[in-house]
Amino acid sequence: QLSRLKEFIDHRKKIASIYSDWVNSKKGFKSLDITDQGDNSWHLYTFFITSNSNISRNSFVNLLKDKYHLEIINRYWPINLNSVMRHLGHGMGMAPNYEKTWFTELVTLPISQIMSLDEAAVVVDRLESAFTDLK
Repeated sequence: QLSRLKEFIDHRKKIASIYSDWVNSKKGFKSLDITDQGDNSWHLYTFFITSNSNISRNSFVNLLKDKYHLEIINRYWPINLNSVMRHLGHGMGMAPNYEKTWFTELVTLPISQIMSLDEAAVVVDRLESAFTDLK
């Protein structure tokens, strides 16, 4: 599979572009800024729902799951809240900016080299439907 890595990443970039077109069309939704100086494997697509959107991230995610059968699972739990760090005395409030972002703004979407562009379009259709319902 390693010999096909470039092909896989190129395909994931196409899916990320489909997602970015939608995310960047919404007020208060923000995609990651990816510079030309680095590469992204796009193993996840991450975006943020900021307070400027007037949409609650939790309401949006719950609606996607309950009505549109698209479950959003955020990765990379705040490190200060993992079991090892809690055992060492760290906890909630020790990384307030990251915690706020993770718990109230962060959304990750499915992305994979086996996902078709049509499937990515279905995800966007569901995102749009949920967005419209909440506006």
